[in-house]
Amino acid sequence: LVCLCGTAIICASLWFLLYYEGEISCIIRLLPLAPSVLIMTSIGYLFPLQAQFDSPVRIIVRNSVYLMAAHFNTGFLVLMINMIPAIILFFDTVLFLKTGVIWLVIGVALSTLANTYFSQKVFRKYINKENVERTA
Repeated sequence: LVCLCGTAIICASLWFLLYYEGEISCIIRLLPLAPSVLIMTSIGYLFPLQAQFDSPVRIIVRNSVYLMAAHFNTGFLVLMINMIPAIILFFDTVLFLKTGVIWLVIGVALSTLANTYFSQKVFRKYINKENVERTA
């Protein structure tokens, strides 16, 4: 449900970006961008939290919002790494078609490696060594 809300906001942002014309079109185009970046950055922390901790969904969503607020720079960097193919597709479709196979073979692995590195860097502060040793 959280991902669905984030996707709806991003689709609305894209719709405004592509189709709205008028005097204040620049402001209207950028208006949905801020909430969509916040939601997508928060979703970046949602799945690692869900994998690591056994808590109700409401608490996991709340904690992902807290982590997004505390570590916004890292979350935004991970979001940009994950959005590289979409950005290339949006701005240069021919380049996306030329590099799509390379991205599938190498890019997905490199972005996953980067996501894991940054996630471990963030979660290292919040996980006790005792809890990790008990679950291992």
